[in-house]
Amino acid sequence: MYIQVQPIKQKPQSKTKWQAFCGNFRWLRGIGLYIKNYFTESGIHGFAYLVKEQLIVIEHVAWLLLLIVSVGMCIFTGLQAMDKYKSKSTVMGMERDFYFWRTPIPSFTVCPMRRLSQELFDKYCHKKKITGQPKEDLYVFLETLANSTYFNFANITVRPSIDGTLDRLRLRPAQYMSLIYNLTTDFTQEEEGRKPIKLNDGFKDFVVRQVLTEFGICYLGNSYLHDEYTARYFLFGKYPKIKKEDAKMLLGSYFDSALLILSVPKAFESIGVFIHSSHDALKIEQKFFYTNEAVYYKAETREIVAEEGYEKSSTVAQRNCRFPHESNLEHFEIYTKSFCMQECRLNLVYKKCKCIPHFYPNRIKNPKPICSYTTLKSCVAKNAESFRRLHSSKARKTVHCHCMDSCFNSIVVVKSVEVLANLNIFQTGFTVGLEVTTWPLELLKRQVIFTFTDLLVYVGGAAGLFLGFSVLGAIEFFYYFSLRLLWYLRGYRY
Repeated sequence: MYIQVQPIKQKPQSKTKWQAFCGNFRWLRGIGLYIKNYFTESGIHGFAYLVKEQLIVIEHVAWLLLLIVSVGMCIFTGLQAMDKYKSKSTVMGMERDFYFWRTPIPSFTVCPMRRLSQELFDKYCHKKKITGQPKEDLYVFLETLANSTYFNFANITVRPSIDGTLDRLRLRPAQYMSLIYNLTTDFTQEEEGRKPIKLNDGFKDFVVRQVLTEFGICYLGNSYLHDEYTARYFLFGKYPKIKKEDAKMLLGSYFDSALLILSVPKAFESIGVFIHSSHDALKIEQKFFYTNEAVYYKAETREIVAEEGYEKSSTVAQRNCRFPHESNLEHFEIYTKSFCMQECRLNLVYKKCKCIPHFYPNRIKNPKPICSYTTLKSCVAKNAESFRRLHSSKARKTVHCHCMDSCFNSIVVVKSVEVLANLNIFQTGFTVGLEVTTWPLELLKRQVIFTFTDLLVYVGGAAGLFLGFSVLGAIEFFYYFSLRLLWYLRGYRY
């Protein structure tokens, strides 16, 4: 009898937990093989020896250590190059071909000691119906307020009737400067019966501006500063009327002896004179000269310029200086170191006294409160010396003040000052003369010595030296781990 034996079906063996766990990460093996394949084919030196099977473990470890050292040296050299590019890529060079230079005459700012126009003040009081003693008291108050600065805030004259008059006029501290401006004659504009302030070199006239300074309303001549630097623009955002036929700057050369003459109206009575760089405004800490007679200056100047393309080939952090249109200031639309110091000073006053003096431009999104005369005579006057001396590190840290130089500037040295008594011009005023007799034989020029191209060459050279790395090597890396990896995941093998 034939008996058919049925085969016994074996039950499939169940996987262990470890086998199941490893099965979940089988894709890691594929990644490892892909990376191994890249190391084998890569043009970067040393990678192939990490996966070469004929080598023993010690050789693999040795090559791994060499690669780590090489990559470390490459990174270290690259960081050094980046630091040089960011902070040491510009220098101050020197040129000596002085025969071809056109050097500007220094600027000078004159501040009249008598600010208010009696005629304009009388019209204002007539309109507001202010007469008698209150009128006299108001004039003295406004005149001393217009002349007030960090040297004399305590001298603002306040008589008993002032508070009542200010309340009657509804004159708030924010209106102090606009009222003073409206009661001040603009001597840059010619009117019938009045001699204006004029600047000339004996042949042609030059532009004179009415400007707003920390000494109040003054007059500036022979300046490179933008047209925004005028009292009218700072206060109201309007440009003043300037004669188109007037020249802006007087330049001189090695073969010249240039002389600028400022004709000052007699109405000024006396003036304060500041000689300074034609690229900047006056600084409150610099020396000035009071006079009511003709005065004659002899000065020397040395120019600091920037090479062509300097602005485009460097950043502010690299060159550590700013061009006028690169202002980061809140109250000033143009940048100079003097304006930056003024903003530091007003911020320090604001931090200490919760307000700022009236002579600062305040046309900003969130205007700061203007100090009343009582605050000026107390808090500001009490701390005036510390406000002036911003060179102290403690004061600068208090308001986070860091003022860069202007990329264009000049160094001015006054060699002599001579008062010419009784030398008035037709008994209608007096003159301020500024002469440059010695021209600079050296010119300081800001230059870029380490460009972005130099950075690429420096980093690429280091990568090639330590790793044999190149631009094609970088392209190969991105290709291998982008397009080729995509096709590899889709099943293509080649």
